[in-house]
Formats: sequence, structure tokens, C-alpha cells
Amino acid sequence: MIHQDRTYYKANDVAIEDSQSLLVELLTEFSDDLDRCEIRVRIPGTRRFRSYGWDGMTLLS
Repeated sequence: MIHQDRTYYKANDVAIEDSQSLLVELLTEFSDDLDRCEIRVRIPGTRRFRSYGWDGMTLLS
């Protein structure tokens, strides 16, 4: 899960030195290994959020 100030990876409990490269590699090389990918975006001027991504099988609405 990607937030403005942090990124969560639910997998192995290891230290990640370069999370940006890991995310790019997961999305391009190992997308079948992703169980769920979700990006949460705050709607400007409101306190509401919208989520985008997929759950491994279908797109999130």
C-alpha cells in the first residue's frame, strides 16, 4: 500500500533498502507475485479518499 509518507509491503520481514526499485520491479517483472496493489488518493478540497489498484484478479473500484 502506498501512502504519501510511507509504503507498505506485505511479504517477507526483511529490510528494504530501495523501495522505489522494488516497486518498479514488482510491477514490471513479477506482477504475478502481487496479491494486491492499492493506491489511496485524497480528493482535493475534501476529506474523502479514493482507492485504485487491483486485488490480484480484478481492478478495485
